Amino acid sequence: MKNSLATWVIPFLDEYRTPASLVFAYEQRDVRFLWQRHFYIYVAAAYILASKPDVAMRVLEENLGQARPKRQYAKAFEYVKALLTHESGFARGVEEDEFAGDDT
Repeated sequence: MKNSLATWVIPFLDEYRTPASLVFAYEQRDVRFLWQRHFYIYVAAAYILASKPDVAMRVLEENLGQARPKRQYAKAFEYVKALLTHESGFARGVEEDEFAGDDT
C-alpha cells in the first residue's frame, strides 16, 4: 500500500493542487478523475477564480444542465448567473500568478 501511495496517489495530488491544474484536468478530460456530478462544481469554481464565469456556466450547463441535476445544483447556477448578469458583482478577480498557485 505504501508503494502505491508513493507511485500513484502522491504524484496525482501533487499534479492537481491548484485551480489552474483542475481546469487543465477538465479540459484534457483526465481519465484519472471519476467525473462525478459534484466534481463539476469544483471545476466551475476554478473557472470563477480565473475570472471566467462564462466558462463556469458552460461547464454547469454541459454537465449538470438536465432537469434533475439542475434542480439539485440550483444554487450554483444562480450564483454563476448573478456573476454574469452583474459583472460588478464579481467582487475580486484573481491574478494569473495567484490562480496558478505556488508550484515550488
